[in-house]
Amino acid sequence: MLQKMLVFIVVVLTVLVSVTWLVGLNGFCYETNTHRSYKLPSPLPIPIKQNYDVLLVGYLRGGTTFAGKILGLRQGNFYIYEPFHNLSTWGYFKPGYHCSMNDERCNKYNGTDRLVLDVLRGIYHCDKMYLLHSLQMWQVLKGRGYDDDLKNPMWMEYFPECHGEVEGCVEKCVSQCSNSIARVSKVPRLSVSLAAQLLHSEPNLKIIHLLRDPRAIMNSRHSLKWATAPGVSLSLCKKMKEDYLNSDIIRKVFPGKVLTVFYEDLVTNPLETVRTMYDFAGYDFDEKESFRLNKITGMTTNDAQMSSGKRTSLQIATAWRTKINLSTVDVINQGCNDLYSLVGYPPLRNEIDLRNSSIPLRLSN
Repeated sequence: MLQKMLVFIVVVLTVLVSVTWLVGLNGFCYETNTHRSYKLPSPLPIPIKQNYDVLLVGYLRGGTTFAGKILGLRQGNFYIYEPFHNLSTWGYFKPGYHCSMNDERCNKYNGTDRLVLDVLRGIYHCDKMYLLHSLQMWQVLKGRGYDDDLKNPMWMEYFPECHGEVEGCVEKCVSQCSNSIARVSKVPRLSVSLAAQLLHSEPNLKIIHLLRDPRAIMNSRHSLKWATAPGVSLSLCKKMKEDYLNSDIIRKVFPGKVLTVFYEDLVTNPLETVRTMYDFAGYDFDEKESFRLNKITGMTTNDAQMSSGKRTSLQIATAWRTKINLSTVDVINQGCNDLYSLVGYPPLRNEIDLRNSSIPLRLSN
């Protein structure tokens, strides 16, 4: 009898230790050069409902505009384009901090988390006040897939409800939110760890984390004369690493609520990757959506080029390998080498490898 009691006590203690260890693992998010540990809230049951709202987290010039068009401009969706642009042009928000995109500085601010999360909650609940305060006319234009300005009268075709009148057009557009099937927002100024806090209160929300090779991102930013290495690349790769590792932790706490997507997969295998994103979000991928995807990517469903007159998304995505110079790559690599092996990007340490098109955009990891 005594022996059975001792065995029972040992089993109970073993279970308690295992549970405690798992909770400790799942309850905290990874941060490089940690300022503090961010505790995730307890998970809620996943609702049985199609057409989830989607929060697209990524990086400036990291392919979020391309992915945002695919997800946000789907028929029946309401697309919100970069709602934090007015809050921080060259920074991003993570739990308790506002961080610079130009270097590794992060400044502690009280109340920032609540402000950022309230804006997102307001957006996903179609709160007119939050939408009007977060969006300017150019963002509303982008949210309908219109890339020109108001000088071109074609904008009126995208906003039939405005009847050619700019005044009051934002309000009329915002009013469409509550009639939408799902809300999609692309937010390159937010960390995955801060976005995850929404999962506790928004059961119909899912997060897609979009990654792209930081050398491609830096080449794109440099071409626009936005910034230079090494400060910007250090900030970028630090955030990418934190986001990637945090996504793994968050998935354990909120199963089925976070999907990691690589931009390189989106342009090399658009049909398969978009189907994965649609399945994740509960969206139907029918013939109409397949045709729309072909138009956006410039590729057919067989990954063949539709026409020779326009560059495909794949050609655009691979162009950086022929344009960026090796000295710039060397500077970027200083702060990003450990990220490459973590997520599966080729090291490309010399001119031959950099220009070698047989080396894929991303290795399997």
